[in-house]
Amino acid sequence: MKIFITLLLCGAGLFLFYLWMQARSLQKFDREMLPLMSKLLRNPDLQPEHHRFLLALRARDQRLQQIKSKIPNLGFTYAPSTVVRERLLAHLALHPEDEQGHERFVATFQKVEYLSDADLLEALLQQYVENQNDLAQERIELCLGKAIALPPSLTPILRTYLFETPITFGSARSFYSGVTKLFRLPMEQRQRLYNMTLELLRQNPRSVAARQLVLDVGRWHFGKSHENGSPTVFDDERIRHDIQVATASGKVIEPALNFS
Repeated sequence: MKIFITLLLCGAGLFLFYLWMQARSLQKFDREMLPLMSKLLRNPDLQPEHHRFLLALRARDQRLQQIKSKIPNLGFTYAPSTVVRERLLAHLALHPEDEQGHERFVATFQKVEYLSDADLLEALLQQYVENQNDLAQERIELCLGKAIALPPSLTPILRTYLFETPITFGSARSFYSGVTKLFRLPMEQRQRLYNMTLELLRQNPRSVAARQLVLDVGRWHFGKSHENGSPTVFDDERIRHDIQVATASGKVIEPALNFS
């Protein structure tokens, strides 16, 4: 029996070492991209460096696909190195309207399956607060869509994002996506998040996006209080009442649709 356990542990150790070696084989692509990013930070219009960056990414994605084909369904994941992430963010902070910089960011992260990187998301939310452009919002949606479990420490920047930027259907969806992925929130913190949406609606009583956000976050919040995760008829009635109070008259005039 001891021999069997020893062999099992050795096999597990060898397999973990194999996974580690596969992950290391992807790092060479990061090393190729770093000097290109340094040049592009100084001069965003360098087309050859931009194309070489995208070629390195394609080679990385092909290698990643090869690795996954050898070890299917075993949870192998990959995320760009911290240095790559920081340089991409630094570029976008200096050049928020640079479409090529945005393209490099999206291409870098679109093949990542799981991305619960709190530092990355905090930086992206802050960049949107500071610049409020469609490209910044697109990056937020991309990365939040890949998140699974986020730390409650993101709550302050989510609040800033909600109240210090114009309320749109896009920002409402992102706020909802962010708060519903916060990990192990107690009832009191969920209630505070729900209250945030009510305050937003009080400040924007004619906003359909704000009204829908209250409904979505409210149903998530009250549903979490039940074993089946679904709100009851009484919960829905309470949310409707809260919306009526927040909008005073109970009426919300629909504005021109804005899906940015």
